[in-house]
Amino acid sequence: MEHRAPAPGSTSFFGRKFRGFNSRRASSPPPDSAKENPYGLNTLIVPKHVVADLVFVHGLGGGSVSTWTMSQDMDNFWPQKWLPKDPEFQHVQIHSFGYNASWSKRQKNPLDVHSFGQSLIEELQSNPNLTSAPRPIVLVGHSMGGLVVKKACIISKQNPAYQGLASRLHSIFFLGTPHRGASLALTLGKILKICHGGSKGFVSNLETGSEAVRVLNDEFRLHYKGIHLHSFTESKPMNLGYTQELIVDAESATLGYAEERVQALNANHRDLCRFESDTNTDYRSLRNRLAATIGMIKAGGASTWQQSLADSGTIHKKKMRKIYEYLKVDQSAEDILSSLDERRLEGSCQWLTQRDTFKDWQFSDCPRYFWLKGMPATGKSVMSSHVIDYLRDSPCCFHFFKHGETSTSSVSVFLRSMAYQMARTNEEIREALLELVQQGTPLDDKDFRNVWRIVFLGCVFLPRLNRTHFWIIDALDEAVDSQGPEVYFSLFSKIDKQIPLKIFITSRPSTDLEGLFMRLPVTVDQISTSDSAPDICRFVGQWAENLPVAESTRDDFIKMIVDKSAGNFLWTSLVMKQLQEANTDEEVRDIFAEVPEEIEALYLRNIVKMEKAKSKSLVKTILTWTLCAQRPLLIDEMKDAIQLSLSRTISRDLRTSLDTICGQFVDVDQQSRVRVVHETARSFLLNPDLDSEFRIQSSVGHVQIARACLKYLLGLKSPKRPSIAGLNDSQNIKSSIANYACLHLFEHLSKATSSSDELFRDLVEFFDSAVLQWIENIAQLKELGCLVRASGHLTNYLKRRGQHLPLAPGTLNSWALDLPRIVTQFGVNLLSCPFAIYTLIPPFCPRNSAIFQRYAGVNARIKLRGLSDTSWSDRISCISYRDTMATAIACMDQRFAVGLADGSIHLYYTTTCEYLLTMHHGESIRLLQFGAVAKLLAAAGLKTVKLWDTSNGQQIFSIDTKTQCLALAFDEIGSRLIAALRTKELCYWNTPSGTVDTRFKWMDASIEGRDIMIPRTPNAVRIAIEQGMMAVVYRSMPVQLYSLERQRPSGVCIRPATKHGNAGHHIHSVVLNPNAEYPLIAVSYWDSIVYLFDITTQKILAEVNAELPTMAASPDGKSLAGSDSTGSIQVYDFETLQLLYRITVRDDPVTALAFTTDSLRMLEIRGMQTNVWEPSVLVSRDSGSTASSDQTLVGQVSHLAIEPGALSVEQDATITAVRCCSSNVRAFVGRNNGHVDTCELTSPATTMKPLYKHRVSSTSISQIDWCDSSGVLVSADSSSRFRAMHIKIPSPSGTEAESEVTCLLDEQLGHGSPINQLLLSPDGKYLLVSSLHSDQLWNLDTRHKVKLLERTDREHFKWFKHSTEDWNLVLYQDGGIICYDWDGLEEVASSASPYGHDSSVDLESMALDPRRDALVFRRNMTQSHKTSGSERSSQLCIIELSAIAPTNSRLSTEDPLSKPTVFAEIPDLNLIVGLVRFYASFSLVYISSSGWVCSIELSDEVPESFQRHFIIPSLWLSRNQVMISTVLEDHSVLLVHDDQLVLIEGGIHNVEDVSF
Repeated sequence: MEHRAPAPGSTSFFGRKFRGFNSRRASSPPPDSAKENPYGLNTLIVPKHVVADLVFVHGLGGGSVSTWTMSQDMDNFWPQKWLPKDPEFQHVQIHSFGYNASWSKRQKNPLDVHSFGQSLIEELQSNPNLTSAPRPIVLVGHSMGGLVVKKACIISKQNPAYQGLASRLHSIFFLGTPHRGASLALTLGKILKICHGGSKGFVSNLETGSEAVRVLNDEFRLHYKGIHLHSFTESKPMNLGYTQELIVDAESATLGYAEERVQALNANHRDLCRFESDTNTDYRSLRNRLAATIGMIKAGGASTWQQSLADSGTIHKKKMRKIYEYLKVDQSAEDILSSLDERRLEGSCQWLTQRDTFKDWQFSDCPRYFWLKGMPATGKSVMSSHVIDYLRDSPCCFHFFKHGETSTSSVSVFLRSMAYQMARTNEEIREALLELVQQGTPLDDKDFRNVWRIVFLGCVFLPRLNRTHFWIIDALDEAVDSQGPEVYFSLFSKIDKQIPLKIFITSRPSTDLEGLFMRLPVTVDQISTSDSAPDICRFVGQWAENLPVAESTRDDFIKMIVDKSAGNFLWTSLVMKQLQEANTDEEVRDIFAEVPEEIEALYLRNIVKMEKAKSKSLVKTILTWTLCAQRPLLIDEMKDAIQLSLSRTISRDLRTSLDTICGQFVDVDQQSRVRVVHETARSFLLNPDLDSEFRIQSSVGHVQIARACLKYLLGLKSPKRPSIAGLNDSQNIKSSIANYACLHLFEHLSKATSSSDELFRDLVEFFDSAVLQWIENIAQLKELGCLVRASGHLTNYLKRRGQHLPLAPGTLNSWALDLPRIVTQFGVNLLSCPFAIYTLIPPFCPRNSAIFQRYAGVNARIKLRGLSDTSWSDRISCISYRDTMATAIACMDQRFAVGLADGSIHLYYTTTCEYLLTMHHGESIRLLQFGAVAKLLAAAGLKTVKLWDTSNGQQIFSIDTKTQCLALAFDEIGSRLIAALRTKELCYWNTPSGTVDTRFKWMDASIEGRDIMIPRTPNAVRIAIEQGMMAVVYRSMPVQLYSLERQRPSGVCIRPATKHGNAGHHIHSVVLNPNAEYPLIAVSYWDSIVYLFDITTQKILAEVNAELPTMAASPDGKSLAGSDSTGSIQVYDFETLQLLYRITVRDDPVTALAFTTDSLRMLEIRGMQTNVWEPSVLVSRDSGSTASSDQTLVGQVSHLAIEPGALSVEQDATITAVRCCSSNVRAFVGRNNGHVDTCELTSPATTMKPLYKHRVSSTSISQIDWCDSSGVLVSADSSSRFRAMHIKIPSPSGTEAESEVTCLLDEQLGHGSPINQLLLSPDGKYLLVSSLHSDQLWNLDTRHKVKLLERTDREHFKWFKHSTEDWNLVLYQDGGIICYDWDGLEEVASSASPYGHDSSVDLESMALDPRRDALVFRRNMTQSHKTSGSERSSQLCIIELSAIAPTNSRLSTEDPLSKPTVFAEIPDLNLIVGLVRFYASFSLVYISSSGWVCSIELSDEVPESFQRHFIIPSLWLSRNQVMISTVLEDHSVLLVHDDQLVLIEGGIHNVEDVSF
């Protein structure tokens, strides 16, 4: 057939599409002759000394010269003209490889990529310029040249003859290589056939999804190890005549390997490899990468890159390990895939991926979703494994849901698994997740919303994905979350349409899923019997080879089975297993004739066989554990489970016999896990209508498993060591079932029937004798969250148990309260020292707690005196501010921010309440709002909105709003900041640029039937991004609802009519529920009533009489917190407004409330302080416990407000100063209300009595000193007033008589001069009053000032009583030391600092070592705020004082002081307590940041270790004031905890040596 060229103006479609190619080539003929594009390997440059070989390989339609030459100008042939002149390449031998890849010639060309690759490897193997020395080889391939290079690499690795060459391959540079084919290649191949009368095999190799490309990628994946990979992609389209297109898009041009480095060039496909000059930016990018590779080779010789790659692989593994541990990934998806791949027969399942509908979904932009439906047991999971294998060249993540397995079938597990897999395939996602890990961002792995927000919105979806990613989700209908599939679709719908993500889902047909998919763009397909038949035929054919069936009838027999299977793989598999028992052809046919066609009938047939078994109890036990276990048990675990349940030891191999024993209801997978054979089998055995002794009643099964777990835990030996020494010798768990019993006991308890008396008795015995061993094991497993969940499960169980047998409040209820508090107060240290639960933790728990009552008795080594706490405190931190009010608060993840009236913003760690940094806004803070993650913080003042980076405290942008901002919010991915202004405008600013995205005025809804004029300006606005809703409050008007998505009014919330008319709508506060599953809004009105409205219908759902001027909602949407005018806080259930909890506080009203991200804590500001609360009700509601089937009346456990007074919180005056007498029997304390009290240390709480008070009750006592010999007590307050009092304590002590108090002196320093120190002379005659500006000496006998020393330029100073000379004082001042006498405060000796003022010296820690006559102090090594995850490190320094001992000859102030000696470097030092004598030497006692009380011996030798003694609860440390503490001569430690003075006896005697 003759083909004629089209006439001008009538060019065909194909001709127009590729006209750009033809015309360009015709207009630019080769420079001189064809020799300039020679075939084979052509050596261009041969330097004298060669360190590496660089080989260029051209692509489709190119040449060994023209491909690399711009405009066919030989001066632009950069491999030959530019690189040799570059100093970085002076020792590089350069080659260019050519082959016949011209597509414009009219002859057939049978050669393909394999042939070209074979040719290249032969050239490299035989060329004498390359064989002279084993130098590294760097290959550069453009377009199809990259495929040729890949093939050459594969051949060299596969063929032993090329082993030496393969070991030399160092790096491969891919320039626009179509790793997954190019869509234009298919069109091009057709053009060649039509227009040129020939076909090119290599063109078909370039087709998208071609088999050749797939095979090439499969093989290259196995052989590229040890080679550096670099990919460069095009970003400009090619001119193709009537249109412009990318020839090879970014997805196809990258491999997706973790080791691959990818970079986009500002060029089209053709110009990726040719450049106009050596100053071209794209050339410089490519040249620099090549130069870096050559530099790597030069740096270490031939083996350098091998080590470099090994190091790179090690680093990659370490990074992924950190992410794995952070996400707590469950690897079951990988295991399931491996099992499915093993089961899938070669050639099966291809019918789906060969369909046009699947290919269209795979390669088109829309739709995003592909839904494959199939009846049970029709091979959906195996099909998913095939799709995963089919898409393996693309970034592909997968998850398999298994009904009844909580380890795989929850939203959180699914999300964490997908995030981990995304990190493996994408470097940017990997680095973003690593930043979360390094910042210490807490992740609640049980809360999928927390995972979605932090991991996906904050990391996974932030980087720009340049390739299509695929998610394969199998059996979505088997997800076990209480919300069902709806929650998954809710998350899917929030994924930005611009993100290149495709989602493949399998499930059984479902009307619910049909409705959900209707909202999304989806391709739907269904597995039919005809689809499955060929695959079942393959499966039966494989099994039939071993059946005693005549060869002549084998095919007919296979067809009979396939026809009878009706597409059900499970039925087929079970039948084939039964047929294996046959020995003759007749037996085979008899068995087959008896096999029922329905799967349920087949199960009943198996049940009949099981009922004839000799060991029915064994079968029932295995089925119970398999169906009721929280995760599949391993074979060894199942053996131990049987032993615990039946007291029988299994000796036979369960791997091979389990399916026979259990009638083929269970199976063992490749990972040795025991699973139910199919979900239809699970449903069959759990069916209440099944009339068989093998029916599994879930609640009874959980009783059996719970009792087995308790039996194991009760068998653990109780430790007998009384100290913390030898912690590493703690008992190891040896049983295979140990971890399961520890982690899942209480989950089974929550699902067990509560009527079992045996279970209850076992539980009581467990808490009486084995609970501490269990806690220790949980800590060893690093799973403290299990204790919190156990609390909820236990509470749930006890509530249900009360229906069968009334329970008096007792030990079990107390343990339910203790478990989560142990985690919050001691969790960090319990993880590092699990054995601490036995001796170190119980003494510090409240007196009425179960753990204290049981384990901190009279024989305890550590005793606390003065601690009056009888129950766990709900308040865990109180932060006070001087001279300014707290005005705003916000929390997100691991940080919370407090805005102050002075314009500053203070940032704290959520877990420890530790101060992080301060940012200065410049205006009084009105609003604070975090972004999707805690890195971004928006703040609004009166007329300014600023965005801050909380990681470094830097301002990102500032916007002058010209008016007051009423509300701030971020969109769900944090890309835009939204502000509602008083001018009724909504502003959207892009982050982090601060540019305006959108700005418009919102409209208000009209109120039907009411002629009401809406005011011009609103009073308040609340925004809930999750609801897509904004609530607007006007004076005396109903709440207006505005849809942010539709940008129009949504409705009005109108309360019932009142006698006050419009005044009834005077609103105190409004809260929108932040959880999209609860479309609710709570409105608090002035007349002490709160209404709950449905956002959608605006109907009232609930109401409660309560005065709540301030309200906040928990992020999970479950709780509503509010505060009244007295400062008390109430917690309500948001859905019902049922009161759950009350915290009674007598203090200033709360001005703002917020919850932590995990919904477990509340933060509030009032006056000049911030409080952090952790009500136990929030911990219990978060436990996630579920009730068993016998819970018919109770439902979710409700925590009502308990009896009056039981939960009240009294705020007594806090102790601010302490001084003990020398005999250590009495202490004097000053409080923040100006009072001074005294107590006996033997019983501080019961003997505390008042002495006197300062004139103003609002002042706080800051300093106290006491003189034993004279009975004089001096005190100073925050107003600079100081008093000296003579105290006469009644004798004997302990009597009811009051102390006699006589005032000796009552004076005040000038304003602005806070008193830093008060010191009394040894005889009590003189008083030293020291402030920044002066030092005054007063004679208490004459009540006159003896000496005044004005100070004008000092910054850091501290006075000490001399350790050896009683009538001398020592002053440390700005690095120098001066000695004075008491008589007239005359200077007797001094020495200047040799290095000047040292701001790193910690004055609070400074103390005198009497033995060495030296000053001991701490020097902070870092002055900036520590970053998350880092540790403080401090130097312990000593200054010898012997050089300035008082003498008659006064030293000159010019005489230098010896430089401090660094005695030791102590990590994690938080607070120095004091010095205490141990035998002949002194030890420094200090408290670490984590709460350990430690000591270090001040010997003459540099210490190699320190000693750990006991742990302080984190609550005691979570204050912004420095903890007041001291150590007494008898080694007791005295601490101040709020209004209590606590004496810790025996703690220092617990010793554990820890090396530095």
